[in-house]
Amino acid sequence: MAAGVIAFASKACVVEDIWSKVDVSVANVNAQRAAGIVGRIAGALTINRCRYSGTASAPSFVAGGIIAFPPVSGTKITNCLFDGHIAKTSSYSGGIVGYN
Repeated sequence: MAAGVIAFASKACVVEDIWSKVDVSVANVNAQRAAGIVGRIAGALTINRCRYSGTASAPSFVAGGIIAFPPVSGTKITNCLFDGHIAKTSSYSGGIVGYN
């Protein structure tokens, strides 16, 4: 898993006022997820006023511009902008959310 700001967090968190331009990619097929801001969160998540302008690439599974793999419930994404690029993935990809 790779992300521009947070790869993985095991508890609830709030991410605000981030602008990431870094290119994020995973080459190992076991890594599975790439995202511009957040890879995966196990708890409730709020993302507000964030922007991603780089390239997210996960050739084996999920790529997301803002978040790759949000929690099942408790996710709130507001006022976010994706103006980057998602490289071709074999499964799931999205400008804001890769897989939900």
